Amino acid sequence: MPKEKVRCINCNKKVHLYGIKCKCDKIFCYSCLDIIKHGCTYNYKIENQYLLKKRETIQHIKVDKI
Repeated sequence: MPKEKVRCINCNKKVHLYGIKCKCDKIFCYSCLDIIKHGCTYNYKIENQYLLKKRETIQHIKVDKI
């Protein structure tokens, strides 16, 4: 059974060890990884809003004096 060849989705280049997986679950070569270039479907705005809300809740924890 032959091994499956991993290729970039955009340019169809072979990317064995240096293939980069985007957050949209597709594999790209380094030159095609740009979000605008490959039309990424992952919503970074919602992820960043979630992270900001998470940081705000951590900062508002009251610390008791010793």
